[in-house]
Amino acid sequence: AAVLAPAAALAITSHHAQIFPVDSRGKEEEFDRIICDVPCSGDGTFRKYRDKWGHWQHHQGRQLHSLQIQIAMRAVALLKVGGLLSYSTCSLNPLEDEAVVSSILQRAGGAVEVVHCRGRLPGLKTRPGLRQWKVLTDDMTELASCQHARNSTAYLHVHSSRCNHPHAPDPP
Repeated sequence: AAVLAPAAALAITSHHAQIFPVDSRGKEEEFDRIICDVPCSGDGTFRKYRDKWGHWQHHQGRQLHSLQIQIAMRAVALLKVGGLLSYSTCSLNPLEDEAVVSSILQRAGGAVEVVHCRGRLPGLKTRPGLRQWKVLTDDMTELASCQHARNSTAYLHVHSSRCNHPHAPDPP
């Protein structure tokens, strides 16, 4: 497998990513590669951190969805043409994963695409993402459709216009 050349420069920040600043000259920097590790509910870490069960709530993913999209879209705006963006969470919740990726693809209007990394990362185990998922209200009621989700006051934190993932590529 081909190994990518190291980056000429590296920036590690502790800044609100959704409003990542322009440089001192007022110019937006562009990056070859961005790791977009967004805040998440952390429900994918239960096996490793059992005490997380005590303070986890099912609506956390829904509440973080809008912020995750804002951060990811800011990363897309800062990415050079031909650059690579790695969007990651430690969640298994499709509202934090597939729904965010779907929203990015839709909002970017064809300017970005999902790239499979199997050939670049030998041994990495992957699975196709979900193409549809359920959205639950705070009282654990399943919303009947995407339209119900958009109209629900329980779903106000979610600004994605889709409840399914029509842009997901078929697995190779």
